[in-house]
Amino acid sequence: MKLMLSILLTFTMLKASGSNRERLNDIFQYFQNKYQIHNIEDLNRKKSIASKNNSSLNSVRNPSDIVGNWEMANMTQKILVTVDSTQIIPTMGSLNGMEVSNGGITVSNDSFSTVLTYMSIGDSSDVDSTMIESMLFMNFDFFSLFAIIFGIDIGIENPMIITIDSGYVTAADLSDTTGGYYSGTYMAPLDTSQVNVDMENFTFSFGNFVMNNYDSTSTLNVNGSLSPQTYQIDAGVETELPIPAMLADSMNEQSEDIYVSFYENGSGLSVETYEDYYYMDIDSSSLSWVALNDSLFITFYDSYYSDSSETDTFAYSFNNDTLVLEQIIDPCFEDDYYYYYNSYDECFSSTELGMFAYGLTGISDLKQNMQIHFVQYDAVSTIAESLTPSRHNLYPAFPNPFNPVTTIGYSLSYEEHIDLGIYDITGRKIKTLVNGQQGFGYNEVKWNATNELGESVSGGVYFYKIQVGQVSETKKIILLK
Repeated sequence: MKLMLSILLTFTMLKASGSNRERLNDIFQYFQNKYQIHNIEDLNRKKSIASKNNSSLNSVRNPSDIVGNWEMANMTQKILVTVDSTQIIPTMGSLNGMEVSNGGITVSNDSFSTVLTYMSIGDSSDVDSTMIESMLFMNFDFFSLFAIIFGIDIGIENPMIITIDSGYVTAADLSDTTGGYYSGTYMAPLDTSQVNVDMENFTFSFGNFVMNNYDSTSTLNVNGSLSPQTYQIDAGVETELPIPAMLADSMNEQSEDIYVSFYENGSGLSVETYEDYYYMDIDSSSLSWVALNDSLFITFYDSYYSDSSETDTFAYSFNNDTLVLEQIIDPCFEDDYYYYYNSYDECFSSTELGMFAYGLTGISDLKQNMQIHFVQYDAVSTIAESLTPSRHNLYPAFPNPFNPVTTIGYSLSYEEHIDLGIYDITGRKIKTLVNGQQGFGYNEVKWNATNELGESVSGGVYFYKIQVGQVSETKKIILLK
């Protein structure tokens, strides 16, 4: 169950040909795939994550409160470093279009003038050969890029993107709707006498650089410079590396669902489900646990090798109904993946860790602080029949995960026709449990892991859905085989 650091900080490759709409779509698709923003609701959720503060944890801990069935809600990570010399480091946010950079690049012609204050930096190769890849400059931030795609007015009269890629500088005025394949697009070969690229300090300067549109009927003048915001890491002081909330959220997203059951007798069960386009897999293992007033010791036993076990130690606390497990590890020398690095500097510069702080050296200590947040998924196991919800309630199945039978409870505020069924991960209904009039109050039905033909179904993730009039509700269950 140990959750290892996983960071994907690759950058988009922008081509110097094609229309501004195609170029914008390339950028959009990259960020959409990276951060899973597919609609306005996703965007608002990400913005909410980026702006909220972490809640303080309760200091009172009771080991008996750990007993129960838990589902991982989210994970947060911090990287803490100590260096032997004071250093100035660029912030990730100002290198990834998530916060304003220092300075400004003025873009103007006879029709408009605007200042670009955001940048996103990709890879670089030989500057002397003018092969510089994936520099992106904007007069709006990362969130506004999606707002533009979703048709939201971001309040900028001429939203502008400039890219430096493969020896060309290309500009796109995203407000230009005059039509045509190259509308609003300006381009010119990179001239290093007018465009200075300092990849060591991530500083970019334009000295009255002139670009033409496709048919040379309009020119664009680019002048000014941008450099990232920076912060100081003092020698000998443990410092948390600042990571934009958007990147941290992406880093912490997991492709698997994790469920843990802690039983009163000190035993338990761990279940991880992995879903992909073509298959779904379940990895389950038994565990034993011991909790003190502030520490939780969990021993996981391998499902295939009964004599194999691994013990993890966590600090634990409760934030309202959330169980928070915290662990500090050394990502370079406690993880087998990094075993061949002889120093933190080598590990930091040769792996994805270096993306957290470009150019950092002289690292004497490095820690990964990880918090895993769990919520109970079967807090309601028995329901009083006198319960009268406003319309209906669908309760967590119990047990869940299950084998071979689980019980699904629901309650109605008045007599009504309902449809309650089981669906597979493709959304196909495989079993009808209830279809007809149901009376007021609490009801429950059992599912024995069979389909409409009475055949046993395979282990995996399923959904149970109740339809009451025009209102529906769906919950997830896991069948273990």
